[in-house]
Amino acid sequence: MILGAGASGLATARLLLRFEVHRSNLFVVDSKGIIHEARTEGMNEWKQQIATSTALRTFDEAIKNADVFIGLAGKDLVSEA
Repeated sequence: MILGAGASGLATARLLLRFEVHRSNLFVVDSKGIIHEARTEGMNEWKQQIATSTALRTFDEAIKNADVFIGLAGKDLVSEA
């Protein structure tokens, strides 16, 4: 999972997809939650390219079973819990 959907987060997501990480295993989270195919709020053409099909909607839901966490956003967004 990637926290942050700015230029670095989206570029990292595209790079992982090029390395054949399956889209269903890649969750990108921004300030509005997980970037998913049904979402309309805060979307643009670059976010649409990495949107995934999932029922998950929040950072907390995505992080529970994440094998890898890539933080590319601001500080103090992840708690120890």
